[in-house]
Amino acid sequence: MSKKILVIDDDPDIREMIKSRLKANGYTVIVASDGSEGLEMAKREHPDLILLNVMMPKLSGVTAAIRLKETKETESIPIILITGISESEARALALRFGAENYIIKPFEGSELVNKIEKVLKGF
Repeated sequence: MSKKILVIDDDPDIREMIKSRLKANGYTVIVASDGSEGLEMAKREHPDLILLNVMMPKLSGVTAAIRLKETKETESIPIILITGISESEARALALRFGAENYIIKPFEGSELVNKIEKVLKGF
């Protein structure tokens, strides 16, 4: 059975790029266009991993990460933050909000898949 990944990003182009790359690598992919929708999908779908954009309207990725880690049904789901900020800021954010890793935009599909595989092997 393939691993299920939830992609939460407000940019439809990024969602589609990530979705097609992950499907090509054998993952099942579900998507949400904002943090609120992502929280509901995480509770309902129980993904193996969440890719979470930090900067989104409505509910930011940071707030979504906090809520995911504070909710019994989702607290153990690993999170990889997607961000456009610097490496050191991204590392600090990931540590502060309980994410297992981060990836900085722009990124290569192969880099994303490598990070996902590393995080999933750790669980």
